[in-house]
Amino acid sequence: MVDVILIRPPLTKEDRYLGSIIFEPLGLLMIAAVLEQHNCSVKIIDLQKDKINLPRVLSKEKPKIVGITGVTISRFESFKIARIVKSVSEEIITVYGGPHASFCADETLMSIPEIDIIVKGEGELTFLDLIRVFINGNIGLGDVQGIAYRSNNNIIHNSGRPRINDLDTLPFPARHLMQTKRYIVYAAFIKKHSLPIIASRGCAYDCSYCAEKKLFGKFYAKRSPRNTVDEIEVLIKTYGVKTYLFLDSVFGLDREHAFSICEELIRRRLNICWACQTHVSCLNLEIMKRAGCILIYIGLESIIPSILQNVNKDNKIEQVENFVKYSEKIGMLYGMFMMTGLPGEALDDALKSLNWYLSLCRKDPRCVRHLPFNPTKILPGTPLEAWAREKRYLPEDFSWSKPYYCQENKYIDVSVTQPLLVQPQFGYDEYRYIHYLCMKETADICIKKLSHIKISLPYKTLLQ
Repeated sequence: MVDVILIRPPLTKEDRYLGSIIFEPLGLLMIAAVLEQHNCSVKIIDLQKDKINLPRVLSKEKPKIVGITGVTISRFESFKIARIVKSVSEEIITVYGGPHASFCADETLMSIPEIDIIVKGEGELTFLDLIRVFINGNIGLGDVQGIAYRSNNNIIHNSGRPRINDLDTLPFPARHLMQTKRYIVYAAFIKKHSLPIIASRGCAYDCSYCAEKKLFGKFYAKRSPRNTVDEIEVLIKTYGVKTYLFLDSVFGLDREHAFSICEELIRRRLNICWACQTHVSCLNLEIMKRAGCILIYIGLESIIPSILQNVNKDNKIEQVENFVKYSEKIGMLYGMFMMTGLPGEALDDALKSLNWYLSLCRKDPRCVRHLPFNPTKILPGTPLEAWAREKRYLPEDFSWSKPYYCQENKYIDVSVTQPLLVQPQFGYDEYRYIHYLCMKETADICIKKLSHIKISLPYKTLLQ
């Protein structure tokens, strides 16, 4: 028997073909670590990896609380899990958390009666308070900051929980609860087996397609360089892994913080290599390379200034070109995150960005060549969602808790449960054509995969 079971929902059958890397569920591991620190017994079930009979496990373990995480594309799987839990025992408290839950608390609680409580924002301390309510009985539900729940057929939102300012106060993720070796992923572009790590939370930028700033606010929380590198040393000793993927939204948003992490890595002579994603203005390439950084991703999205302005993105193509030149000079691998179908974008805009990136890949062998031109996804809580609703690019009756399935998404490697921004001048024909060009450039075998797709528009004449 355990006090708490934490569950990550599975990928749907339709989404498994997307082939994305499955990292450890670090959010659940952090919550578990805090609960264990306070003498609470915890079990983690990752249904993206584990094939189990969930009702049987729940009946055996008899948890008092089940926490369910999830993102937008897994929302319906999260709802299914809540229904399974309640079918086993109505007495188990079901808690739903994560970015999607944080922005869809009202409609989730209204539509999904099997979910009792929504955790909004960071979950570690909030979940600890829920333990004090339902297991220890020390406080009442009204005293828990950062949650929403039903009471007498009304939805109650308690006061928001302040951000965790000092991330060093949190223990390291409870990796001992999982078979971590299953999550040592092979990062193809650096040809190394790697583990993920996070050194900071938050983002100061306000891109309209992203809800990170709304979720975390303006505050950028950091772990100390010493604490960050201490965890890396533990992972080296425990698992022998010498390559790490920093999953920070913007590594080096605080340049001094990134500089200090690099200095700490150099001082300890750990001889590791690592990759990160960042903003083009946050870079100090020389010390990053000396500290073992071998691959940097930057979020470019488009090379058209007016399109970047439409999504409140402050990239300057001159900055990017200088970054490319300097990366080539010092021998750093790099890649770009690109998007297509952004507000106001037409096909010729997307093709200009694609041509620019293709040209870069062809002439510079250090440019990662997977051509990640991602369709523009509409996510809850973003300015883009509000704009799409205003423009009626989402149905008037659209709800994140109602069934949604888009067959077209299959042909562009996007989850069928994920709404895309479809505009009059840029719809599924355009998305499929850009995807076709990317796949054609990447590998001939991918063309065979898409051979059944008919390209009905004369776009080939536009690609110079």
